[in-house]
Amino acid sequence: MFRRYMGAMLVMFLVGGLALAGEYTGLITKYEDGKITVRTFGKKGKGKEMTLKVTKDAKMTKAGKEKDDEPTKISAKQLNEAIEKGFEIKGKEIKGVIGRVTTKGEGADEEVIAIQIGGRGKGTKKKDAE
Repeated sequence: MFRRYMGAMLVMFLVGGLALAGEYTGLITKYEDGKITVRTFGKKGKGKEMTLKVTKDAKMTKAGKEKDDEPTKISAKQLNEAIEKGFEIKGKEIKGVIGRVTTKGEGADEEVIAIQIGGRGKGTKKKDAE
């Protein structure tokens, strides 16, 4: 009986802990005054745009690893530069950077604790035509 009770408590604790943390992948379009704006990906391009508060000790990294297997840390200035630079898809200029935002809390208390910019894949390089 005690095993069942402890097992049920463990499952409730794990599920409850997962409900208090969120992870959003999308286009980061703005970062200023301790807030970040993310437009999430959705079906047929119909994601939602959300503005979240960023904690002072939020970890900002760039996708990929350094030599010592640690993520490459970036500053707020580097994040803003990446947003301003943007990228191009099918000839269309897009302002922002693709990234992943990890949060804690729920609803109005939701705060960003980690930001990772960049994505999977190596991309393509344009070769100069000779």
